[in-house]
Amino acid sequence: MICPNCNTTYDEGYTLCLECGAKLVSEKELEDPNKQKYLKRIAELESEIEHLKYDIIKKDEYIELLKKDLQKDYEKFKSMRRDIKSLNEKLEKISKDNEELNYKLLKYEMD
Repeated sequence: MICPNCNTTYDEGYTLCLECGAKLVSEKELEDPNKQKYLKRIAELESEIEHLKYDIIKKDEYIELLKKDLQKDYEKFKSMRRDIKSLNEKLEKISKDNEELNYKLLKYEMD
C-alpha cells in the first residue's frame, strides 16, 4: 500500500497514511499516470478536509471557552448589581439617619 499524497509505503492492512491522513492505495493503482494524478488530488483534498475538521473542532472548543468566560463575567455582573443595590440601601439608611440626627439637633438647639 502506498500514500498517493506523500508516497509513503505501508504493509498490507493499513488504510490511512500516518504522515498525512490520506487513504492508501495499492501500487498497481498508481501505475497509470492519469489515475496517479487523480488519486493524488483526492488524497490532497481528503487531507485538507481532515485539517478543516480539526480547525472546526478547535474553534468549537474556543467558543465553549468563550461561553464559559462570558457566563463567569455575567455571574460577576449579577453579584456586582446585588452589591450596588445593597450599598444603595445602606446609603439611603445613612441618609435617613442623617436627616433624623439633623432634625434632633435643630430641635435640641431650639429648646
